[in-house]
Amino acid sequence: MCIRDRSYTLRVNFPKANISIDNFNFKLDYQTIYIPQKIEAENYNTMSNACISTNGTVISTFGDRAGNSYWLEYDITVPATRAYTLIYRVSSPGYSNHKLSFATNGVTISTVNVPESEWTTVQTTVNLSAGAYPIRIYSTGGRYFFDWFELR
Repeated sequence: MCIRDRSYTLRVNFPKANISIDNFNFKLDYQTIYIPQKIEAENYNTMSNACISTNGTVISTFGDRAGNSYWLEYDITVPATRAYTLIYRVSSPGYSNHKLSFATNGVTISTVNVPESEWTTVQTTVNLSAGAYPIRIYSTGGRYFFDWFELR
């Protein structure tokens, strides 16, 4: 089971005032993430074709044979221009040829092969410029579970 979106209905009644509010629209507004730190997968700002499992990990949908990718996006602030260690926790049991790509401002900065395994921690090095911008994590090629990533 997963939660596909962050939309909920809240009904409030004011019986003595004869006023009724039928629905509210709430938007979760996550603040910018300052690195270095660990970032939980479910704290994305925007996403496409992913969902949150009941234990809080992100689950991709099955791979798209048309080659479309699935992604999660996080707003980050990088304190200094330098190489950072990118570490992530992922599980992809029963699926090989799975890739995660990390991009900033539309430019891919790293692509890694996700091993066919239960939970594993994988790391790579990425070069980041100082500043505030989104980092997008793309997924292609099979079902996976994504728990967190860290830039340090």
